[in-house]
Amino acid sequence: METLDGRKKSSLWRGWALPILVLAGVSAAVGFGVSRAQDVSFVLASGATFVAVVGVLGALMGVFKVYELAAGRLGWRCEIRPQAPPKSANHEVDIVITGEFEGRPFTLYRELTRDANRKVTMQSGLEWAAGEAHLPAFSLWVSRAFDVAADRVIGAGAMVRSIAGKLRARNEVPRAEFANPSKLARRSELHAPDAAAAQAVFSPTVCDALDLLVSHGSIESRDGMLVVHSIGFPMPWKLEEFVRHGEEIRRVVTG
Repeated sequence: METLDGRKKSSLWRGWALPILVLAGVSAAVGFGVSRAQDVSFVLASGATFVAVVGVLGALMGVFKVYELAAGRLGWRCEIRPQAPPKSANHEVDIVITGEFEGRPFTLYRELTRDANRKVTMQSGLEWAAGEAHLPAFSLWVSRAFDVAADRVIGAGAMVRSIAGKLRARNEVPRAEFANPSKLARRSELHAPDAAAAQAVFSPTVCDALDLLVSHGSIESRDGMLVVHSIGFPMPWKLEEFVRHGEEIRRVVTG
């Protein structure tokens, strides 16, 4: 049986000693390469690398801590790099905030995507999972461009769909035409397995309201959830405002 002292030593090793040794090894390897290439001392190059890496990690941990404090102030829970990501996530998730807004449970998460050049783009996902089971399955892609056909030319719509990680699903689900013309319809694409059911959701009144609320991104109904995707992630002091805006979108869609 493992003793308490044994567990403490194991925790200390995994939590502090092992990461420090890994950082020291990486710093030494980088420092060796820099010292050979730039004709500087190995100790100086390794030390500078170690300080730089620790500084970057410290800054990242500081950002996460600010989100934890901001969420806690609102009575919400913030989890960093969860083992089980939200159901609607398609890529790496590093921040998950859960709680209730006006009595309705939600999950807000930050998703990271990388392009072919390893450039990282942040996307937010806001899941509403209570009381949305009556909605038919659909995906609504909203572009900034006034006409979605022009948007395909400039590529903004493709960027949104790529970030949302839904290209595969979009290709599998047939496109549904809007029942009535509107500003939203001109800059959006609607996909649904049941076109008539999805058209009933997006009445002229709903389309006009969403046109004012959604500049770009996607709204998806699936598995009893309503998920709002948008590019970027709110700053810690904007969390409540962001969730409130998502709640307005939910109310419009659900009627």
